[in-house]
Amino acid sequence: VLSQIFSNIATILNVNKVLLKELTENAEKDDGNSIGSCFKQLVDYLKIYSGYSNNQATSALTLKQQIRDNEKFRVWLQEQQMLPECQRNELSSYLIK
Repeated sequence: VLSQIFSNIATILNVNKVLLKELTENAEKDDGNSIGSCFKQLVDYLKIYSGYSNNQATSALTLKQQIRDNEKFRVWLQEQQMLPECQRNELSSYLIK
């Protein structure tokens, strides 16, 4: 179920960490004037975003079904949404639309 909702999010997170590191280092070197090289260096890895966005319909449907049919998931999700970090946002608001 998690892979249907979040697809390849773990891979995306890793790419984002590398990109952030590269951008931060670049900004410290030359005030960020050449950030394009950071993206160029990771261009092949940025293609993973298409898989994530192509999964959007499956993700939304799976989330909706789990909320409707899985009481344990629904209760857990409601508890999570009340946490300050979530700012009372629903999980769907964090997914690509």
